[in-house]
Amino acid sequence: MADPLVGNTDRMVSRRSAVLCMSAISLGSVVSSCSSPAGAPSLHAASSRSACLVLPDQVASSALGVTVHSHECQTESGDQSTGLYTADGAVPGMLLVNISWNTKLVTTFALAHSGQVPTNGYPTGVPAPPAYDTVQVSGVPAYWQVVPAPGPTNPTAPSSDASQTIGASKSGYVVQLTSQSFSRSQVEHALSAVLARL
Repeated sequence: MADPLVGNTDRMVSRRSAVLCMSAISLGSVVSSCSSPAGAPSLHAASSRSACLVLPDQVASSALGVTVHSHECQTESGDQSTGLYTADGAVPGMLLVNISWNTKLVTTFALAHSGQVPTNGYPTGVPAPPAYDTVQVSGVPAYWQVVPAPGPTNPTAPSSDASQTIGASKSGYVVQLTSQSFSRSQVEHALSAVLARL
């Protein structure tokens, strides 16, 4: 009796190719459906932008309500730029601005915040609970990363002056601001200033 697997390698390769092709088509349709709603990021290739030119010291100081100066402004590999802002004098405060125009990151950001992609442990098609608080900043959806609050069940959670991160996407850019010792309101004003200049 002949072995049924002998001579069937062509069929196995064809089946695997079909499965891979269907997976790619499915991913493409998810990407296109997630990027088409109003407010979704543009998937065109955006041009490079310096974080410190998009948010000059004077604009950052006005938005935050305290005098800040930028340091370590640089364009990094991976199609992104960063700028670190620190408050002057005795007033504490730090703001790290990251602007990316990498199309893969823009797509990933849109998918992560679409509510349509389940994470491990959730059945397919059931949206996972969000790990962020959604706010509107200058008419653009923005997402505060949720950090567990300290308490008896989570004594190692960050303290009130721990860093916090907000992200948004506009015109083919993903903007993330990570702050320490600034209020959410101050950081949202800074994000508004960045979004207005993209």
